[in-house]
Amino acid sequence: ITPTTTTTPTTTTSTTTTTTTPRPGTNILYLSDENLLSLPSFLPVQGCSVPEHPIKQLQGAVSGLTQKNELIICGGYDGNYALSSCYHLANGEWLSHPAMTSKRWGAAASQTTQGLVITGGRDGNKGLSTTEVLTPAGWVAGPSLPVGVVDHCQVTVGSDMVIVTGGWTDSGPTSAVYALTGQTWTSLPPM
Repeated sequence: ITPTTTTTPTTTTSTTTTTTTPRPGTNILYLSDENLLSLPSFLPVQGCSVPEHPIKQLQGAVSGLTQKNELIICGGYDGNYALSSCYHLANGEWLSHPAMTSKRWGAAASQTTQGLVITGGRDGNKGLSTTEVLTPAGWVAGPSLPVGVVDHCQVTVGSDMVIVTGGWTDSGPTSAVYALTGQTWTSLPPM
């Protein structure tokens, strides 16, 4: 009788978590006070803390940058009311910033050479068509969208063309696309 040997293959699985410590000038994606990612790698950031936002249950707010390149968060909903308040992050703390002229949550924002452009949203009752621009002089009314829109997408193309697409109107979902050039919104073919 000849003995036999049975070999059972084994697989070892290991998980490596890589993090990064930000250097001055590092681009960081702020997802929440506890969730920061380094760009363009999307690795979690270590050694960089953001204090808790002053509004505890904030949701549906928009964010962008101030003229001093500080993170600013505006509007939103606190669980009871639509908000117009803004806070910017400077030197490791949230500081009050002049409020928007309208209460809005579910709005969208993008940067242009004019400043931070905020469009649409809901004031608690209805979809808003209004826009606001955070300029060095403060909040300035921008041109109104053709229709009130909420939970839409917005990007800046080039330095000043703002594209707004999708979201919801008071009538339901929309596939509309609008382009802002100068002070005029133009309808583009729908998605």
